[in-house]
Amino acid sequence: MILFLLSFIGNFTNETWYEMTNNSNVQGAIAFCYSPFCVHCQKTHPEWNKFIESGLDDSSVSIGSINCSKYRNLCMEMGISRFPTFFIKYHNQMNEVNLPYYSENFQKLYKRLVNALNGKYFHNTEETDVQNNEGNNEHEKIIYPRFVFTFDGNNSELIEMASNAIVSSDLFIEASYEMRISTETKLTVNISENRQIKMDEEFTELNILSFLRENSHSYLGKWTIVSIKKIKRKYFILATNDDEQFHRFENVDDIEPNKYVWGSSREMTTESFSQLFDMNETDYPAIIYVLPQKRLFCKSEKINDISQVKEFIQRIENDEIPESDFLEIDVMKRKLKEFQKIFIIVLVSVISAALLFASAIIIYINVIRKPKNKED
Repeated sequence: MILFLLSFIGNFTNETWYEMTNNSNVQGAIAFCYSPFCVHCQKTHPEWNKFIESGLDDSSVSIGSINCSKYRNLCMEMGISRFPTFFIKYHNQMNEVNLPYYSENFQKLYKRLVNALNGKYFHNTEETDVQNNEGNNEHEKIIYPRFVFTFDGNNSELIEMASNAIVSSDLFIEASYEMRISTETKLTVNISENRQIKMDEEFTELNILSFLRENSHSYLGKWTIVSIKKIKRKYFILATNDDEQFHRFENVDDIEPNKYVWGSSREMTTESFSQLFDMNETDYPAIIYVLPQKRLFCKSEKINDISQVKEFIQRIENDEIPESDFLEIDVMKRKLKEFQKIFIIVLVSVISAALLFASAIIIYINVIRKPKNKED
């Protein structure tokens, strides 16, 4: 049996995995679960190897891959339903984490985990060479959303609870975090430089995790259909196709910022976005309301001012737009439904024409031709 007194880097087996997960000396771990027959896994392996070879020297974190074709029962116990899947261990917790399959993301995940285990509490900055007015370089750029926890310094239970919630969330490598010792216990999120939301619920791990997920997107920032599925608040997308339109409506979040979450069409190419949400060039600017769980959406096109945005949101709030009027986000399903509608219209037209033709024949036989036969 292998004793994980120091960090392990390699391929996990049933034995080494169980030893690692049950060993209190191993505070952190990252596992890459794959199938050799999975195309995405095959593409991920070179990135994973690059990460492994990048110099991982923290003894508190073990790193390994699991061949789920070979250790099928182990992967079934872990609840793996797709490949590749990544797991992290933080103290005694094992959590799945979603991230793009590139070595730099694996390195970011590793650094975040090391920082958490070493008590650095997710202080996160990125370097940039933006020139300020005096011509000096500024090297610190805040990443949004940024969660700020303040705690009584003696409340180790709350600090541990918040740390566990952060590592359990899907935002582990996307957002930034900061913990401060204070006389006040508070959790806030800055979704942009000027927008802040405070958590009002009781401080439990579940409530903290829920708050993190609810505020996982920076204002008008990155989004995917998968990433917004866990958001309970209503999700809107500002759809613009030039800078003038974007800047004209970029303050849409002033409409009850605690109630809605906003994304932007700028996170996707115009062509892809237009296809996904059935947009024409003349339809912009627009506001799109998304039901990610049902993969449905509705929209208000050619908006001119913020009052039209408010009117559309009010219609959504009042349930004035029936779900039957929503469109499918899946392009193929939408096209199929359109084809079905056209097919039904054509079919009804053909049947109607056939009935008219049959009626005409009957009339001809019974009304026009029959009297002639009698005369004969």
